[in-house]
Amino acid sequence: MTVAQRHESHAALPDGLLKRTTYLLWKLGAVGRRRLATQLATVDLAAPLPDHRLPHLGVLTCLADSGPASQRETAERLGMDCSDIVAVLDDLERGNLVVRRRDERDRRRHLVTLTPAGRHALRRLDTEAERVEDALLTPLSDDEREVLHGLLQRVLAYHNARVPCPPGPQAPW
Repeated sequence: MTVAQRHESHAALPDGLLKRTTYLLWKLGAVGRRRLATQLATVDLAAPLPDHRLPHLGVLTCLADSGPASQRETAERLGMDCSDIVAVLDDLERGNLVVRRRDERDRRRHLVTLTPAGRHALRRLDTEAERVEDALLTPLSDDEREVLHGLLQRVLAYHNARVPCPPGPQAPW
């Protein structure tokens, strides 16, 4: 079925919504999250993770980027609630993808470290995430994808100080 045939078979969204960039971002975000969650659920990690693996991907990526970190630091960096991160870490630890140990310098906190199995799992999940992103952005050229990514990151950086402004023409803020 061609794109034109798909569009003919369904009622069009109201023009009043289609002119709203925020609406388009919301709808595209929902499509992306649904596709990514579905694809990640198909990856056999030889670890007992639930099908909903988006938070697991976030934690594994955070630890791979920053190295060992406390549960609280990881939750703050990802913008997750502390009780939610504990459940995700429990899953990852059961799967031998991370280990939690008492911090030798501060016995009140646990340091979370990515295991070799966790690094392997992250590579597999990243591969699937790249496939989903490639499929989602099929209508765009490589140059258009780069521009879109930079613009989205720049807007997000404006609203979230933890997001670095991308290189290139600097924003006026």
